[in-house]
Amino acid sequence: MRNGNQRTQLLPHSFIGFKHFILTLACLLGSATLASGATPVLIVMGGYQSCPPTTEFVTSPFSAQVSQMSEKVTSLKQSLQDAYRKKPQTIFTCYTGILKGMTIDRFELWMSHDPNFTVRSEITLYSSLIHDSSTLLPLYRDLRTRFEQIDEPEVFLVGHSYGGWTASHVAQHFGKDFEMVGLTTLDAIHPGQCKPLELIGRVLSFRVPKGCRQFPSDIDAQTLKEKLQWWQNFYQNSYPVLHSGPVSELESRPFTERHFFQNILIKQFSADAHSAVARHPLPWLRAQALMRN
Repeated sequence: MRNGNQRTQLLPHSFIGFKHFILTLACLLGSATLASGATPVLIVMGGYQSCPPTTEFVTSPFSAQVSQMSEKVTSLKQSLQDAYRKKPQTIFTCYTGILKGMTIDRFELWMSHDPNFTVRSEITLYSSLIHDSSTLLPLYRDLRTRFEQIDEPEVFLVGHSYGGWTASHVAQHFGKDFEMVGLTTLDAIHPGQCKPLELIGRVLSFRVPKGCRQFPSDIDAQTLKEKLQWWQNFYQNSYPVLHSGPVSELESRPFTERHFFQNILIKQFSADAHSAVARHPLPWLRAQALMRN
């Protein structure tokens, strides 16, 4: 009887101790989920003629405008908010088409917190002068100012076409100073190796530049990979005059839960498969899944 009484007295204390342990564990997990106050930053970088129409010589009906990606961007933002328990900061960039004026190779790179670019900063570029990433120095300065105003920024980048080249260099440039978490490149093209007017002229003569049919050759993929937790590279080869390609450094196995690197070929049969890659749901769904982790 005495042993039985001791047992009935011990059970409540054991239960209370177990309950206290569970509550403590939940608090610890909760604080870990908040990533110690880190703030997610989502940067979406469009390609050629992805800005709202302005004073271009010619506008293409096949361009993938950043504003048209807003629904997909909203889904990414929600995934980041679920993971961090904090509203993500968003930054958008786009390239205009060749602008009307005294020269025939001037275009602009815009940046804004608004996908419609109502309020924006503008960087003037000349396609004939784009040889390497030094073209992006004004963008780097602007981004650094913005990053330094954010508490513990953790950056996720998505870039299409010229924006894929831009996003890759941004991740590589800032990898030492800020946390570059993930990168999604969508049919990335180097604007100096595949200039707009040069592409048009050579398509007519059936001599397409090599740079219009490969992943940008100036990206140090191995170094970039080491600065990222994950990188997914999407490309197509259905549009023979303009397409990116695989990155050999992303074919390493095995993938771990935290580190994921892969090339993914998207088969497109539209009139402009290059722009269609940016509208395809698969890259955005895969990015959502990775951001939740």
